Amino acid sequence: AATGCVPPRQDREPALDAAPGTTPPTVAEREPAPRAPSHPEVAARSADRQAPTPLAVLCRAAWGAAPPSGAYASHRLRALTVHHTAVPHDDAREGPARVRQHQRHHLEAGFVDLAYHFVIDRDGHVYEGRPVDAPGETFTDYDPDGHFVPCLEGEFGSQEPSQAQVDALVQLLAWAAATYAVPPATIRGHRHYAPTDCPGTSLQRLVDDGSLQRRVTDRLTRGGVQLQPVCGEEGRDRIATIEAGRS
Repeated sequence: AATGCVPPRQDREPALDAAPGTTPPTVAEREPAPRAPSHPEVAARSADRQAPTPLAVLCRAAWGAAPPSGAYASHRLRALTVHHTAVPHDDAREGPARVRQHQRHHLEAGFVDLAYHFVIDRDGHVYEGRPVDAPGETFTDYDPDGHFVPCLEGEFGSQEPSQAQVDALVQLLAWAAATYAVPPATIRGHRHYAPTDCPGTSLQRLVDDGSLQRRVTDRLTRGGVQLQPVCGEEGRDRIATIEAGRS
């Protein structure tokens, strides 16, 4: 099962411009300029910053996203919350199809779009989901308003996340922390907010032992992360390469 939904809060900010049947702006079009690190654990050690690390993100059109079913609500990020899909995942060739399947399921369940901001497959490929400035949706009883919602493909009660997945997760969390001025200290698993196994024991362990926060903080002190959207023909070619097992 993927993350789930609560009724939209009535005190959220005005809806984003995404009418039913239209394609939302890509991450390349929506991405705000990164902010200078404002959290003490980063600013105190940022004297030797390097160039940002690039992170490729496969655009919605590249993986075959359907348009959203309606307008998005809007929110301001204040927390970084890790999820898993709760479905075993061993073959990255299935990644694009899995993301399409999740979106179909979420739309059929009444969500406005794929519940997640990003999805990371077994080989660390990152798929663009709903806009980051739109709150996610979940099947549990916590309200993800204000939460950055990256999701790893896999069932981490029965398997371990791959190193490539964890590396990509660290980079995504570092990007969100810097871009939206959200402290790495806010990193939690879904289960922190609701009675659920998500994000699975083995992924939650990286939250509980502090290693995920330490790696994100280290990435920020070393220069942060810059998203590199992979769209158009290049994006479609990259998806075909993944599906053929050549990535």
